[in-house]
Amino acid sequence: MKSIAIIGAGIAGLSAARALMGRADVNIFERSETLGGRLETRASGAYQFDCGAQYFTAKSKAFKDFIIPYIESGAVAPWRPRMLGAPSLLGLAPDKFVGAPHMSALAGAMSDGLNLIKDTQITELERIGRLWYLTDQRGDLWGKYDAVILAVAPKETRAILPKKFKQRGALKRVEMGLSLTLMLGFKGPWAGEWDALMPSGNGVIGWAAINSAKPGRAGKNTSIIVQSTSEFARESIGQDKAKTISALAHQLSEIGGVDSRLAAHKSLHIWGEAKVITPAGHDCLSDPDQGLYACGDWCIKARVEAAFISGQAAAKAALQPKVKQRIVKTAFMDRPRA
Repeated sequence: MKSIAIIGAGIAGLSAARALMGRADVNIFERSETLGGRLETRASGAYQFDCGAQYFTAKSKAFKDFIIPYIESGAVAPWRPRMLGAPSLLGLAPDKFVGAPHMSALAGAMSDGLNLIKDTQITELERIGRLWYLTDQRGDLWGKYDAVILAVAPKETRAILPKKFKQRGALKRVEMGLSLTLMLGFKGPWAGEWDALMPSGNGVIGWAAINSAKPGRAGKNTSIIVQSTSEFARESIGQDKAKTISALAHQLSEIGGVDSRLAAHKSLHIWGEAKVITPAGHDCLSDPDQGLYACGDWCIKARVEAAFISGQAAAKAALQPKVKQRIVKTAFMDRPRA
């Protein structure tokens, strides 16, 4: 049985690991203490914020089938928010799902039975013979592995993979966009007439939601998430944080009627690689001769489902390293030609 290391415990890495269960000996290395990557949930006192992905959809049969057990267990729940804004687009939107009682619950459920090594950031790969050894941030050595799957952001993937990685050209052309997440906490329950809003055009806000209105979020207080557009995030980098928060809060007030001056909690998070602008154009990237593979939503499209499919593709490639993988286009995705 092959020994495979997976770097990153986001949805792509966990998807790959689950596909390899019983078929390979797998260790998953995660640099933080939490799982899920951009399915991140933060807590501050009485407030809880899904500060990354707000929800996910399921368009492919493979992903629909995959999440059914998690819906049955309660780790995933349908979310039907009262929407405000861009009605022509929202009317065509597919069903939404969220982790319950927080977005990272899906990652936690997916990790069941897997061998996780947390708080361990892999910084270097070294090949000795036909086996890989991994070095972490403390200088500790891990090994030995027949194959390595990288399931981290493009910047980190580029830094770790050797320069002679077969598909480095596809990795190099991946372009990611910034995003800002404003988190607001208010005392008392939400009394508004909307749960989520999506302004039309390319303004300041790309999405806002009443986090505390999602399924499983019990509590007496209101938590609101406000995510910027990529354009505003790019323009705001380097400027005064208070000015950035003010601009997001001002548009939230204009569109959603929320007075941020009443917020008991207010914080801003910067996502450096939040949105996929130019994907790699493959389900995953692979170099079978070296036993190296890379996956993530950035291979396909900025979707949780895309991360799942990419992880599945990487696992399949790692199990069949000498077989040239056919690129299968998935119906729910619009991809540029490679």
